[in-house]
Amino acid sequence: MKQPIKVAMIIHGYYPEIGGAERVLMALTPELKQKGIDLYIITRQPGSLPPLAQFRGAWVHRLPSPGPKPLASLVFSLGAVITLLRMRPCLVHAHIMFSPGTIAAIAKALLQIPFVITVHRGGAAPFGEIARLKQKLFGKYRMAFFRRYADRFIVISSEIDRELEQEGVSRCKRRLIPNAVDVSRFSPPERAEKEMVRRRLGVSGGLVAVFIGRLSREKRVDCLINTWKTLRNTHPLAVLLVVGDGPQASQLKTAAGEGVIFYGAVDDVSPFLQAADLFILPSVAEGLSIALLEAMASGVPAVVTRLAGALDLVEHRKNGWLIPADDDTALLEAAITLFDDPRLRQTLGENARRCVVARYSLDAVADQMYRLYQNLIREYFHDS
Repeated sequence: MKQPIKVAMIIHGYYPEIGGAERVLMALTPELKQKGIDLYIITRQPGSLPPLAQFRGAWVHRLPSPGPKPLASLVFSLGAVITLLRMRPCLVHAHIMFSPGTIAAIAKALLQIPFVITVHRGGAAPFGEIARLKQKLFGKYRMAFFRRYADRFIVISSEIDRELEQEGVSRCKRRLIPNAVDVSRFSPPERAEKEMVRRRLGVSGGLVAVFIGRLSREKRVDCLINTWKTLRNTHPLAVLLVVGDGPQASQLKTAAGEGVIFYGAVDDVSPFLQAADLFILPSVAEGLSIALLEAMASGVPAVVTRLAGALDLVEHRKNGWLIPADDDTALLEAAITLFDDPRLRQTLGENARRCVVARYSLDAVADQMYRLYQNLIREYFHDS
């Protein structure tokens, strides 16, 4: 029997926080376990959650991070390094290039093990991860440090891959491994099931669109809400479901008119996708949106901004609908066009489902991750 590979993941937040990176990691955990990965997750401790718990086959270590941001980062980093020294993993995988990346680099130096960084978001500051790092104190030196000492960079989109190439990260260190979705859990519902879910949500009777994501400035939910007011002039029964929470939540609820329902953060977004005729994501900054993958796997046609992450996945008018960033007119026209054409919605949804099943399933992505870990450990310890 082959020996399991002991991997430590460093990530700022984890369940019950349910952002995109957290959802992907939670979904991949059982798949990686089946392939022979013993996964240990080191994250921050929100509220009164237990410091150690087992969740979906992984041990989750939640470490305190008290006080203002600089102190919180320092306390969390020190705790993480101590935890890694006790744990002695074969490899450390950091999510984002800030304190998790620094922690992983320290672990490499102390334990003589390889480390990997996943870069989750591309684009300009203040949203793009690489651009943000370079704006921080000693950011350019930190980028140079990661470029030299990280064993691999995992990128989830071609945009991030190009950004790392521009920063001088060699091709042999970059691996494009996309986000993944559970295509059995997220799948198109039967008509009767769809109607039942709609009745349960109280939205039967009209067309339904859904936004799923963090309610923050870069998502442009304010633009979507303003557009919805105009759309209701031609589709008075249409309903927009807004699923998620964030710093703009109160402001958006105040601005919203009729036909917009807020649900806050939820553990399971699948019922909202089962109820939807259309998925809308007008964001101006994304990596490879998990919500978009889940919508496409569910057979829901998507209207998304023409960003690099979406361009890796969506072909305009073939398996989705692409619009320019910050173009409310294009957003309105796309929503009306698709609401008025059920056959086009069906075609886009069916093609979207086929695309995601072929390229973004949990098994396919977990297999790429496992092979990367396996090969990197073999290379590293053979060379040592």
